Amino acid sequence: MLISLLLVACAGSSDTGEAEAETPIVSFVSPTDGATVTAGDVDVSIAVEHFMLVDLAKHNEGEPEGYISFTYTQGDTSETLESGETTFTATLEAGAATLTADLYFEDGDQIGEEFADFEPVTIAVTVE
Repeated sequence: MLISLLLVACAGSSDTGEAEAETPIVSFVSPTDGATVTAGDVDVSIAVEHFMLVDLAKHNEGEPEGYISFTYTQGDTSETLESGETTFTATLEAGAATLTADLYFEDGDQIGEEFADFEPVTIAVTVE
């Protein structure tokens, strides 16, 4: 089964440029936690708020920009894909799977070090 990951990203902005940065939010739009998906091509959508996704080859140190770390796990098998792009492909077999999305600054630091309220998101799905 292939899972294609479509991410929607938007950055928070301030009129004065002096406002405190809002805590980034990452969430799964679909499938939802506990969903059962049919084996084959499955679209997975993730929403990202208050954080700009960027090309990993570029460096904009000090900006709230970075990339998504997407991990899928089935049994003892786990793979992590990292990209500033919005599409991932994962191959899963029938059974239980977990999908996790996390955000990192371009330099590889987890954003939770700067935004204490940030939480990566994990959902469980059943693949039939």
